[in-house]
Amino acid sequence: MWPQVAYRGGPVARCQRPETRFTLKKLSSLFAAYEGWPQYSNLSKDEKIAALQDPEWRARLGAFWEQGKRFMVNSLVEKSPTHPELEERRLVEIAEERGVDPVEVMFDVAVDDELETFFGIRGPLDVDESPLERILKSPATLVGISDGGAHLQTFAGGDYTSYFLQHWVREKGSFTIEEGVAALSKRVADFLGLDDRGTLEVGKAADVTIFDPEHVQPKQLETLDDIPGGGTRMTKAAQAINWVIVNGEPVIENGVSTKAVPGKVLV
Repeated sequence: MWPQVAYRGGPVARCQRPETRFTLKKLSSLFAAYEGWPQYSNLSKDEKIAALQDPEWRARLGAFWEQGKRFMVNSLVEKSPTHPELEERRLVEIAEERGVDPVEVMFDVAVDDELETFFGIRGPLDVDESPLERILKSPATLVGISDGGAHLQTFAGGDYTSYFLQHWVREKGSFTIEEGVAALSKRVADFLGLDDRGTLEVGKAADVTIFDPEHVQPKQLETLDDIPGGGTRMTKAAQAINWVIVNGEPVIENGVSTKAVPGKVLV
């Protein structure tokens, strides 16, 4: 059981490694403010491809990656129409094989793919998670993400609930299933002072999520072109969360959205 704590504020702890993706077809907020990239983004598709083959343009655009070496170390080819053999491989590894700089690999692959390459940046897997486990277990923190989706073009962190149940509950056993569910429901409701929800009790709001604990996990990161004005957003669906009920009405039924919107703004 989680200890009863009177919350007066505290940090929100991200439970999953950072992950983002980008293309060289559109300007990413990752490098939007860096020299050369805004000008590059105003070029036509053919002009962008030509620029990526021009040594002067390459030097201007590549300067960002020189300054942000931590990004390049963790960058990989996520999806390539013409080079599927490079998918899920890190740019630094490919560059070592070819005897070139990693940024040259990025530009070369993007040109071959006519800018349709998806590149990814992911946090390393081989890290000691024990400090993070102590933070997640602390009664002074909540499991969550920092901004509730303010950076939809850069990353999608809303998968933290299914990841938490997959990784920290099922795979690592750091939390029991009861503790894991409470961390994502009761503790958050208590923190927000919502006395009418957070647990399944008579008289409380019928907010229920039904999932398969043996298979729940996030699906692959997706990029959708459905923002007004031609913008993109990133999202992640969940696997094995078959029912979501809000105020007693299903919004997810057998894994499919019902299009119902029974939720209410809480003030």
